[in-house]
Amino acid sequence: MLLFRNEEGTWEGLLNDWKLSKRRDQQDKKERQLDCTGTWQFMSANVLNDRTKSVLIEDELESFFHALLHLAVRFLPHNLANAHVPQFLHDYFDDYSVVGTQLRCGKTKLSAMIDGFIDISTYKIKRKDPHQLEFLVPTNASGPSTSDSTSSSEFASATSAGGHPINDVLEPWLSWLSAQYTLDRLRELESRTRMETEADGADASQDFTNGFMRVVAKVRQRSHKAGNTKDTSAATKAGKVATKTSTDGHATLIERAKKISSHTATLELLEVVLSKSRWPPLPDRVAERGATKLKQRIGSEADD
Repeated sequence: MLLFRNEEGTWEGLLNDWKLSKRRDQQDKKERQLDCTGTWQFMSANVLNDRTKSVLIEDELESFFHALLHLAVRFLPHNLANAHVPQFLHDYFDDYSVVGTQLRCGKTKLSAMIDGFIDISTYKIKRKDPHQLEFLVPTNASGPSTSDSTSSSEFASATSAGGHPINDVLEPWLSWLSAQYTLDRLRELESRTRMETEADGADASQDFTNGFMRVVAKVRQRSHKAGNTKDTSAATKAGKVATKTSTDGHATLIERAKKISSHTATLELLEVVLSKSRWPPLPDRVAERGATKLKQRIGSEADD
């Protein structure tokens, strides 16, 4: 994406690298150039875990989500201490797992896609620190400062001031992506269950029901770990994740996952939030908290 100002001074975006694109009706006729397509930091977890996978609309929308999250974490105020931002950016976007001789998606990004929330408990300093990433709003007209404090009075959380409007984009969007990942796991479980039960003549439907409940239990367990009795906002959001399969049911998961089968729902979400939400007055950014310092530190340690 190339950004430029037009003659009226308005920012516009220009998509490039069309030579690497492919028509949807020709998608399966030839393998992708695995070393030439995609940027590791923003590729979907599913594509990172299977580089021969055809890139679908849901993968592209997930990449868009990761790119937006990357910018938001770097430039908007949130409840993650500034000192930990470089490490978070590394863990979420740069990190990887090794399976044999292949590199796969890092645990932080994959966990976010499966669990439906971004867990920052790894970066906690105090017990009362939040477990779940949340973007905040400046409470003064001059905009936020560059303080490393996560509890500064110049920021307001979702419980006191409605939170930053970017939450209204990222949270439902992530719930759609998570629904797709949950359905993928359930389909894999159903396929494996049917193969195993058909071999011994057992009741496949009952075994799948038991397997479904095991997935629900795992989601509830992860959400319970992310909950915080002293943080009502985080506990409430974690509870939503925990009940997404048990109370909403399979049909609701399918309905949510359909939101990322085309661009329509995402465009509608962006339009609603941009037009109806009350965005903080400018300047609403903090000084960039990118991964430069972390990369410099890692490089100096490697030289030693």
